[in-house]
Amino acid sequence: MSDDDDPGSGCEQRDPARLGGWSWVGVIAVATSAYALCILWPQAQRTETLAERVATLRAEVAEARAAREQLEAEAQALEGDPYAIERALRRRLRYLRPGEQLLAARQPAGRDAATDR
Repeated sequence: MSDDDDPGSGCEQRDPARLGGWSWVGVIAVATSAYALCILWPQAQRTETLAERVATLRAEVAEARAAREQLEAEAQALEGDPYAIERALRRRLRYLRPGEQLLAARQPAGRDAATDR
């Protein structure tokens, strides 16, 4: 009698088909992990980058809307004022009526005439 035939020898015969099944599970696990690292990770990073960009653009849109609302309010205020255009021309272009004199004052240091508009 050989050791292979002895049921009490402690050596078990393993089915080769069953071993192959477990090896496929390992291959599938490795392939899934590789897919996750190679495909899903860059997509997750891109999604995060795009989410940050969306947040930045939403903030810019909010600022632009606030500026537009301020300009619309100024435009409505000027529409009701008959002398608004005259004041704007006199201030920006330094227009004078006949007989008026322009008094020039020095600008404080660090101020530009363009900022007075």
